[in-house]
Amino acid sequence: LMFAVRRARLPDERPHIDAIHDACFEATHRALIATSEGHATPWFQPEGTCFVAEQSGSRGPIIGFIYVVTTEAEVGESLSSEEEPPLPRVDDLFVHPDAQGQGIGSRLISRAEDFVRERATGGLSSPPLRLHLCVLEADERARTFYRRHGFVEGPRFQSSVDGAHYLHAAKQLDIEAPPAPPPAKKSKTTPSCGDGGDSSNGSGSSHGSAVARLSDLRTATDGSLAWGAIAKFGTCYASV
Repeated sequence: LMFAVRRARLPDERPHIDAIHDACFEATHRALIATSEGHATPWFQPEGTCFVAEQSGSRGPIIGFIYVVTTEAEVGESLSSEEEPPLPRVDDLFVHPDAQGQGIGSRLISRAEDFVRERATGGLSSPPLRLHLCVLEADERARTFYRRHGFVEGPRFQSSVDGAHYLHAAKQLDIEAPPAPPPAKKSKTTPSCGDGGDSSNGSGSSHGSAVARLSDLRTATDGSLAWGAIAKFGTCYASV
């Protein structure tokens, strides 16, 4: 299946996005939420930036989407602090049931990660940078998908919206450090015996300022995930 990932044209494409969500929910998630002792609720339209996977061809159909929230200004109504994953985060990731298993979900999550990196290098954040989400505990397929893409599961909680149990998850993203400054020019003084030149350094040569190493420019981290103050609930079922 040939497809391309692009930014969604909202609100015009919202009906197509809603249709994909509804198809995935009926095919899989209604039963999973019930398994997790929860109950189905109306879908709350996510906030943030939306990317869609579009089947190749003239005005091909939308077959998947992902929502990414990067700033507080994009956050709508808040839930309890226990339920709200930090920013930046994925709010939703869905691929139409007929198009699953063909790498569409992987392309969408990769695009979301690139978008977060782009915002980070533009001043959103500084290393270490993590992308957050919530995943339904009963959805083993989604949990496997996220683990395969480098997400580490964190605390478990019960949703006040649908009663189901979810897990926080996060992935540390690598971003390029600023380039090291050029080496300082060394003095070209060439001393000779008895010429009265300054030999206070004992060798007749002067040293420029030390050059910053790339490793010095990165924020030290042990790679562990911190589950601190938390910001809006993202129901990441991840039908991929």
